[in-house]
Amino acid sequence: MFGPVMSPWQLLCNFSFLLLCIHMCAVRGEKAETILRRRLFESYNKEDVPRKMSNDSVEILMHFDFKRIEPHPNFMISVTGSVFCVWRDHSLRYRELNAENLTSLPVTADEIWVPDISVFSVEATRKLLNPSAKCDVSDNGRVTCVCPFVIGIYCKMNFNEWPHDTQVCSVDFYTRHNSQLKITLLKNSVENVRRNPRWRFDNISTTSPVRDENSDWMNMGYQIVMKRKDMAHYQRFITPAMTIAAMALSVFWMPRDHCIVRIFVSSVVFLLNLQFLLDVGNELKGWSGDSVPKIVRFYRDGLYLNFTSVLVSSIICQVSSSKSDLPPYLTRFSSFVGSNSTSRTLLGVPPKAGPWHSIAALLDRVSLLIATYVYFWVMADLIPS
Repeated sequence: MFGPVMSPWQLLCNFSFLLLCIHMCAVRGEKAETILRRRLFESYNKEDVPRKMSNDSVEILMHFDFKRIEPHPNFMISVTGSVFCVWRDHSLRYRELNAENLTSLPVTADEIWVPDISVFSVEATRKLLNPSAKCDVSDNGRVTCVCPFVIGIYCKMNFNEWPHDTQVCSVDFYTRHNSQLKITLLKNSVENVRRNPRWRFDNISTTSPVRDENSDWMNMGYQIVMKRKDMAHYQRFITPAMTIAAMALSVFWMPRDHCIVRIFVSSVVFLLNLQFLLDVGNELKGWSGDSVPKIVRFYRDGLYLNFTSVLVSSIICQVSSSKSDLPPYLTRFSSFVGSNSTSRTLLGVPPKAGPWHSIAALLDRVSLLIATYVYFWVMADLIPS
């Protein structure tokens, strides 16, 4: 029904014949490629810009495929990915020379003309397409080069809004042949960028070319917009800041005769501010800049307020327990507070309190208002804009 069954020797012979045919086709293809390469490059000069006319420019399409973006201290960011460049070289058309109907010819960047484009890097200015970059030449002269890259760039960062800051960094490159090249940057997407545990990449946009007609230079590049994932930092620094502010203000609501308790709580809040200020400094270790982060200003100003609170609590304790006579300009105020129930309620003065107690109550309430205003002012700065 299915025809005669082949013996094992027949199967082996057929398989060997198939392998021989494949090998001969490969050898023939390799020989054809070698012949085409020799005929194509025998009069080719890679120093000549591939322009049809002297006043024409070479149109180049460029696309950066960002795979990984990693911020580091000292304003450095490492960018990993690949760059794709496409242009047309009329001297590399081989459709007429191609008897074997080859549609692509693999070459390296050091064999053909490549655009003189450099990238600004931390280490040094480097060529975008290195000599070992892999290129492919089609029969109509279309050249496609692909080159992986790992570059480090400087990014001027602003930590004023830390830890919910948004940074904009640029990958810049330039060419010295402004009049000879017409470069088009293709738009990029953040979808292919590897996720970072501490940063979210919102957008990658192209920058418009900046041309210098005098020096024949042209700059362009990409802008990377990234936002810090601040939830962990929010729990570590912003939430404790609110608690510390509440503890600092609670001191002024304690009884005025509990001097030791007031001074103790103010001292504890002072030490907490100092500890969290050191933690923030350790978190930002290695970063530098002109602006002071708002969270640093909060803990720094908190130190001043808590130190002042200790002094005010000590003065209030001394004043409220004083037995000496009031100066004449304070006697009227003390008498007014003693005879006015509303004033006693607002200041928290007992009905049978001594004359100095009204002065201590006034100082206590004024300090509370000032501290509340300052804390709300610095806390408002911590809210993301």
